[in-house]
Amino acid sequence: MYKIIIFTHGTLSKGLLNTSSLIVGEQPEIEAFSVELGCDLQDLKEQVSKSLKKAEEEGKEVLVLTDLMYGTPFNTMVELQKDYKFYHITGVNLPMLLEAINSRNEGTLAEMVENIIPFIGGEEEKSEQEPLRLFGKVVDGKIEKAAAPLITTQCIRVPVLDGHTAAVFVNFEKKPTKEEIIDRWENFKGLPQELELPSAPKQFIRYMEEDNRPQVKLDIDFENGMGISMGRLREDTMFDYKFVGLSHNTVRGAAGGAVLCAELLTAQGYITAK
Repeated sequence: MYKIIIFTHGTLSKGLLNTSSLIVGEQPEIEAFSVELGCDLQDLKEQVSKSLKKAEEEGKEVLVLTDLMYGTPFNTMVELQKDYKFYHITGVNLPMLLEAINSRNEGTLAEMVENIIPFIGGEEEKSEQEPLRLFGKVVDGKIEKAAAPLITTQCIRVPVLDGHTAAVFVNFEKKPTKEEIIDRWENFKGLPQELELPSAPKQFIRYMEEDNRPQVKLDIDFENGMGISMGRLREDTMFDYKFVGLSHNTVRGAAGGAVLCAELLTAQGYITAK
């Protein structure tokens, strides 16, 4: 498990750490440092240096997250890289921190940076079984999974900050046209859209015509990270169709999705004010 250092201006680092604790619980080996008005910058640099030295002595890898390129935290870490080995990412936000925390048990930083790992613990079983639970029904208070569709997956960890990209191959009992599929995607409205919940994307799914889309860097924040981007839908030589889908794993798939669930439960009367 690698160590995480959050180093920002003001109280941002402590706020991110506290908020992450509310979502995933208190985590070991995470420290927050802040450049605040009137602080002793040399003393602060020494504190960070001691943290890096301790990790080095313990044989731990370190991931440093700073807030602003060429700001004081960023420049301080650039200086410290002369004396210590660590991985440094700037532009820290809550989804980035949550992803860094959730990835700590998946491998070392050296394995994950500029590398592809053909395994994500538990992800393949979840990807195959969770949809069947959603398509299933409740019997005697328990979820009875659906028998179809048949799903098989291969999950690979790639070095991006956010986003799940899926290459999908699909067969239908009755093959629709490409135009019918795109129309169903773009006009889909679920209960969150019908109820106009605050966090619900107005357009849940969009189809992108460009051959090189969707892309994580360009499309991950569609509908504030709550929408799904589809692309490259075409016929296949073995299956009916193939396409690429992109979702925001830490917004749609985690924090934002949890907020949306709470909004839905409130709208349906399951959560009420005291």
